[in-house]
Amino acid sequence: MSTALAALPQTPAFLTPKPRRFQFKPFQKADLALAGLKDGVILSWETGLGKTIGAFAWPMLKGAKRVLLVAPEGLHQQLRETGRTLFGALVLPLDDIDRFYGWKLDRPPHALNRPLFYLTSYTQLGHNGADEWTPKADLEGNLLNQQALRDQREKWMRDHDVAPCEEHHLGIGETKNGITCVWRPSLARIIACHDAFDCVVVDEGTRLQANESHIALGVRLLSPRFRLVLTATPIKNRLESFFWLAWWAAGGCPEPTALWPYSGTSEAREEFGTHHLQTDRFLSREQQYYEDEGKHRIFTRRSARVCNIHRLWKLIAPLVVRRTKANCGEDIVQRTIKPVKTPPGKDQWAVYSHYLDNPPEYTRFGKGLNQMNAAGIQINFLRRAALCPWEMSIARAMVKGGSQAKYTLNPKMWVVLSIIAECLERKEQFVVGSPFQEFSTVLKNKLVEAGVRVVLLDGRVTPGNRGRYVQEFKEGVQDGVIGGVNAIGEGYSLECCPNLILPGLDYAFDVNKQFQDRVWRINSPKPVTIYLPLIEGTVDERLSEVFHEKSDTAGLVLDGELPEDMVEETDIFAFLRGVQRDSRKGGVKTIDEAELLAQWPVLRERLRKAAAQR
Repeated sequence: MSTALAALPQTPAFLTPKPRRFQFKPFQKADLALAGLKDGVILSWETGLGKTIGAFAWPMLKGAKRVLLVAPEGLHQQLRETGRTLFGALVLPLDDIDRFYGWKLDRPPHALNRPLFYLTSYTQLGHNGADEWTPKADLEGNLLNQQALRDQREKWMRDHDVAPCEEHHLGIGETKNGITCVWRPSLARIIACHDAFDCVVVDEGTRLQANESHIALGVRLLSPRFRLVLTATPIKNRLESFFWLAWWAAGGCPEPTALWPYSGTSEAREEFGTHHLQTDRFLSREQQYYEDEGKHRIFTRRSARVCNIHRLWKLIAPLVVRRTKANCGEDIVQRTIKPVKTPPGKDQWAVYSHYLDNPPEYTRFGKGLNQMNAAGIQINFLRRAALCPWEMSIARAMVKGGSQAKYTLNPKMWVVLSIIAECLERKEQFVVGSPFQEFSTVLKNKLVEAGVRVVLLDGRVTPGNRGRYVQEFKEGVQDGVIGGVNAIGEGYSLECCPNLILPGLDYAFDVNKQFQDRVWRINSPKPVTIYLPLIEGTVDERLSEVFHEKSDTAGLVLDGELPEDMVEETDIFAFLRGVQRDSRKGGVKTIDEAELLAQWPVLRERLRKAAAQR
């Protein structure tokens, strides 16, 4: 493999900067050599093992001429930097249809020795002003109201005498070269019609997993010769999530093939799940139904437990190149998970107890809730009460007689600020993964008040700016980052930071793991510490326990790990009962928030001195 990589043709000097020298890891050489034997592959290196390198090396090995990189917008700067510095690759933006024709991508590629790379986002590919998709898709991903849309277009064209649509400036109704535009296509449709790229690389490939998502439908329109999917989690909790990734990587054929014996339909996805997941039958429910109704009925439900595993391995093996940190053969720095428990605040505990005893009964719009939705919303309220009880406005709108805390400086906020002070005193940076914007805002204000250089990266910051701020953080401009777990939980590399604080774990456990892997990477220079501030007697402790005990389907299917216990979905009702049981044991000690507020000047000064010395 080293010879093959060394023999990659060079890009003309006038097109790209000179790359700096770097050495492929042995496992990267072996896996890229294996992936190079395939025209379609899912490169599933665990987070932190360098999947971005594969985005450039694999197309070069395949001899591609034009490569389309599809990635979340926040990762664009990181991709451009990797391509420029490590491969000397010219990465050009492809953000709309006008740019597509501006780059002359509707014409055959030039005969360059190495590929040209073009970079777009999922949103730019599938949406971007397109009038192609109807406003709504059903749960199976089938577009609704096609006939109604067609009738509307034809009536509009008759009424307007086939004139351009001045209202939306989309060119609908315009005739060029004898072709009349009846809707504006997406960028994905234009690329597919011109067959503009012989290689497409999809970063964070979990976006392909949905049936109905417009961005997933946009990627699945593309039919290049070479297809690479980059994802650390091709299976997210349930096996069915793997279906569309495998279908597209196997060639995206409408009909079954030898490589992927399922067609590209939502019905085939269900068939795939039925073939490889156990089905439970509920005999007691059938008996009760017979006693109540006087007739027989079979009650079944497909579980999350994998079966037919050997056949499944045969399906997956030709499509997936898998590597974990445990078997990569490299010395990766140690990761330490450090729970930090503290009693709740007096005011905080009153809010928490209120929402523990009063489950939500209706939505914000006054509509009633079923039992499943009510349980999920109540767990979310308890997470908020354990983290930011001062902001329970949503809860008040859904629960009679709502409660709200007076203090923003509660014990958990105090613990987080104290951990940050310790990190700064060690002259180290920190990252906080916050699940709620209300907590992020208050924490940032406290740190700014103390003179700490910190940047807030959540959904209120555009993806493009997130990438720029992350780069500044890696260059040492900022002391810390407060990141939304969804905003920067995937793709970003924060190997420079040895400290991660997770003040509130997510009920979706893969979200927690993904965020931890932002800092624990193959190129991390220092051991990594994951801090878990927990409020005693609350949902925090239950989430922490389940998170550490949870088994993942991917461990069995992708890595051949045989868990001691059967893989089951977490029962939301059992989880809520456990939270209620833990919180009602009695004897919960509390801390008066007024005392913490009186001590804030001391902690603020400690933070100021530590930040000034870093």
